[in-house]
Amino acid sequence: MPQRLKFFLHNRKKIWQSRRSLRSRFVYYLASLFLVGVTSLLLLLNAIGVLQPLNYELERFMNYELDAHTNDIKRQLDSLAAHNTDLSQQLANEIEQTMYMFGLGTDFAKLNDNPQVLSAIQERSYNVLTSKMQQSPCSGVLYLVDASINTKTPTKTYNGMFLKYTNIHSENTLFNEICMFRGSPELARQKNISLYSTWQLELDTNAFPQTSQLLQGEPASPGFLLTDVIRLRESWERSRLFVMPIISSSGKAIGLCGFEISSVYFQQRTRNADYKGYPLITAILDKKMTRNIPASFPARPGRAMPC
Repeated sequence: MPQRLKFFLHNRKKIWQSRRSLRSRFVYYLASLFLVGVTSLLLLLNAIGVLQPLNYELERFMNYELDAHTNDIKRQLDSLAAHNTDLSQQLANEIEQTMYMFGLGTDFAKLNDNPQVLSAIQERSYNVLTSKMQQSPCSGVLYLVDASINTKTPTKTYNGMFLKYTNIHSENTLFNEICMFRGSPELARQKNISLYSTWQLELDTNAFPQTSQLLQGEPASPGFLLTDVIRLRESWERSRLFVMPIISSSGKAIGLCGFEISSVYFQQRTRNADYKGYPLITAILDKKMTRNIPASFPARPGRAMPC
């Protein structure tokens, strides 16, 4: 038998196993290549939305709208915070200057039961309030001092002024008429503005219970407060306040000031979102009518609380 034949017969088993191993490895390679290709194709189709569920496009649209409204609310509160800081400083100056004019010095306790001085403060503060009201994205503006024209009433009240826009039909309130929700009726007649249908002279401290937090503690903290949504007494309106303390030159909180965001104004700012011709989002609402929100945060630029 030739030498080569003997070698083949002797090693045929090893040759067969080697050839089989190469074939298997080639098949495994082709299978792996096929799986990688299919996986890559599926990932590509999934990325462009072809293989997404039917509600994927709708969910993506609603998330986009939610982010847009959230950013708009943050910008609104940032703007209100800047205007509120300036408003607080101007009102503090007006209040202290008026007190010096009447010889009260810095004894803020003497504002109680002193209608002449309290009315004078309102008159000096009117132009400051209306100017800031027209510059700010809001439905109203107010200031309150920790004093009352009549401390003998059963319910404690704050003296001050609360101005509101009437007949809000759009986000632009530049030419809207102003009415007085709280404040001096003599001043309203002098400025030729109407009184709100449920006008009262002073604001009940229970109307916005959270606001009393800003008048506690000395020295006062220059923080902002976004109140819960409250139904205005004897009114169909719901609103919330964005306020901060009025701090005297001695560092004492002598009152508060800020802006109102009513439900009507908020709806005008929050446009309906249409998806393929169907309205989906009408407003961003709390799960409850009122809810607890952190009391305040430092007055620093670029930071705002969610609405």
